[in-house]
Amino acid sequence: MLDIRGLMRFLDINFIHRLLYLLLLCSLLPIIDMFVVLELSGVVPKYFVLAGLSLSGLLGVLLSFLVIKTVLERMHGRIKMGYYPREEFFELLGLLPAAVLLVTPGFFGDLLGLMMLMPSLRRFIGRSLAGRTEERFKELYEYLKLYEL
Repeated sequence: MLDIRGLMRFLDINFIHRLLYLLLLCSLLPIIDMFVVLELSGVVPKYFVLAGLSLSGLLGVLLSFLVIKTVLERMHGRIKMGYYPREEFFELLGLLPAAVLLVTPGFFGDLLGLMMLMPSLRRFIGRSLAGRTEERFKELYEYLKLYEL
């Protein structure tokens, strides 16, 4: 469902300006990764570079899966004990960008994704991304409590 306040932000020139700068910042990551791959392909045979990129993507999928599975198991355990898993919600939200970075090919993105897997950093990222969605997390918690019974 669309929130009218969220749509109104797109009429603010300052919000559009910040959004475009954020998109420009996000475009730097693929450029850095391409630069690293081009430099490596001059030193190492191209097939080894491609194999390394493929292997890093596969390991990123496996690592992301294991960390997300661990957080989900901890969250379900807390729900079964009757506690609101606030930090686990934030961790899951913070794991999404880390998983995307780990899955996409590129060595710099993988390094950044690995750094984002640190628990304190992923909670910070999750809180930053969550914004004002705490009420929706509580609704989800109530639903999950019923589902766990």
